[in-house]
Amino acid sequence: MDESLQSSQITGTPVSVLKLDYDTAPRPLWPRVWAGSALLVVGGCFLIGVMILVGNFGYSPMPSRLTSDQTGLQFVLYGLAFLSLAGGVVVIVISLRSLTRVIKER
Repeated sequence: MDESLQSSQITGTPVSVLKLDYDTAPRPLWPRVWAGSALLVVGGCFLIGVMILVGNFGYSPMPSRLTSDQTGLQFVLYGLAFLSLAGGVVVIVISLRSLTRVIKER
């Protein structure tokens, strides 16, 4: 338990406040896990865009080389995909570390 001085919102005078250890609820971990999973899905969507751009898939014969615009789009999609995948992995690792810390405390 910590006792600290805070100013009153109405009068502005210092007021002694007793802060208890259990007065804040722990934050839920599931939003982080869902956010990490969503980033992984978005990264996969970007990679599907790259596959559609460079693949034939039986629709029409592809030219031997991509145009400069298509190559630029391919690099942008690759960059966004890898950023999304890396971000998803980081968020999931942080969530799992937090989860193991909570499990060890109980």
